[in-house]
Parts: sequence; C-alpha cells; structure tokens
Amino acid sequence: MSQHATVSTAQKCLEVYRQQHNILCNMLDTGDEVLHHLIGSCLFIHILDCLLLIYNLCRYDGVGSDTGQLFSHIFWFFGMSTTLITVIAVCSLVNIRAHEPAKLIYNLSMEDFTAEFALQVNVFLHRLNGPPMGLTAWSLFVVDSQVVVSIAGIFATYFVVLLQFQQSVSTTTPAGLNITTV
Repeated sequence: MSQHATVSTAQKCLEVYRQQHNILCNMLDTGDEVLHHLIGSCLFIHILDCLLLIYNLCRYDGVGSDTGQLFSHIFWFFGMSTTLITVIAVCSLVNIRAHEPAKLIYNLSMEDFTAEFALQVNVFLHRLNGPPMGLTAWSLFVVDSQVVVSIAGIFATYFVVLLQFQQSVSTTTPAGLNITTV
C-alpha cells in the first residue's frame, strides 16, 4: 500500500512540476516576444562594432601611434565585447535552465508506474526535447551555447584574414604612389 502511495505522490509531484514548467515556458515566450528585436539588434550591432574596432586596431597605424585613439578603441572594444558576452550568457543560461528538467525525468525509475503516468512523462519529455526553448534573435534562432561557438568562429576567422592582409608590404615609389605587394 505504501508503494502505491509513493507512486501516486510521484505522479502528483511530476504533474505539478510539469505545470510549473509550462507556466515558465509561457512566460518565456511572452518575454521573447518583447525582447527578440532587442537581442537581435544587440548581437548584430555589437558583433559589427567589435569587428570594425579590430579592423581599425590592426590596419591603421594612426590608431596604434596615438595613445588617445588606441585607448578609446580598446575601451570601446572591451565595452562592446562585454555587453555581447553578457547578452549571450544570459540567453544561453535561460536556454539551459528551460531544458534542465529533462535530466530529472531521464533518471526516474519507471518500473512501478502506470501507463497514464508513462504518458504524462512522455508528454513532458516531448515538450523538453521538442523545439528549442529560450530567447531568440529576431525570432530567427534561439540564442544558446552554439551561438557562442559561432561568434567565436566569426572573430577567429576575421582575425586570421586580417593577419593575412597585414603581411602584405606597402612601399612608396619616387612619384609618391603607393604600391602594395603580396
């Protein structure tokens, strides 16, 4: 009789947990409707600004020779990258927390549960493993940990391309014309 009581208690607890998760997912959807333009704009503008600042730091000698310009470029780069990292970290954390109950569900022992409870668990797992939950950028993609890797790849590729073009030597002819050789 006590085993039946614990199964019934587990079913009620899981149903309450599922309902709470559903309420949180609905709030997340509402928050995403409000924030998806802001998040998308923030990602686009901050990535573009960081790339432009890196370009200026690598390509223009005036930036490196003038301490004020160098300090301002470094200041803006760290400001933009800090904001970008913060937005991505918060969005990734929301995504991770939204999918976190799946670990708990997978660790449940299902041997004493009824078919109705198994169906309830299956519905909950379908919600957790279905379409990704989280904050989006312009409703195009969910900002999660994969976006971090993609943005790091963008910066690494851009920096490598800049370094390759930096290796070209610039010379001046007697007539004052610039000639760039590769």
